[in-house]
Amino acid sequence: MTSHVYRIAQFSDLHLSSQAGGLCKGVDCWQQLRKMLAHLSEESPVDGLVLTGDIAHDESRDTYERLHDILKQLSIPYFLIPGNHDDPKLMQEVFPAQGSADGTAMCFDWVLRDLAVIGLDTHEPGSDGGSLSAANLRWFQKQCELNAERSVLVFMHHPPLNTGDVFF
Repeated sequence: MTSHVYRIAQFSDLHLSSQAGGLCKGVDCWQQLRKMLAHLSEESPVDGLVLTGDIAHDESRDTYERLHDILKQLSIPYFLIPGNHDDPKLMQEVFPAQGSADGTAMCFDWVLRDLAVIGLDTHEPGSDGGSLSAANLRWFQKQCELNAERSVLVFMHHPPLNTGDVFF
């Protein structure tokens, strides 16, 4: 179906912290993000960037606001979905243009000519694992119906099936 070549970058598990100089498992995650964005800008043009969860390690408004300040400088569209370390409500407050149109989840749909890019919110409060709520599944079904003539690319933080991992 898709006749164009698209380049979509995906960053996952950034584990950013609001603490100045804060490290996660010995890594300066903000420095790593800056390196990844610099590398991305040196590559051939990309159509967009998708951040697929565990964006913040501390679920802090300061973390999301700092990230927002960085991302709004990009010349490409970007989209976020939460992981188990994220706070979807805070994400929606800091990134009001993100999330599903009905405001029920941090899902997104983005159309690139003949490609529908869909992000599904698998955040499950209080769990390291994730799942798709009935509402998110209904929303996804509707997006698939609306984009029946397009190829569909789906992003999630958690795997879509049981991998045998104890967290799922």
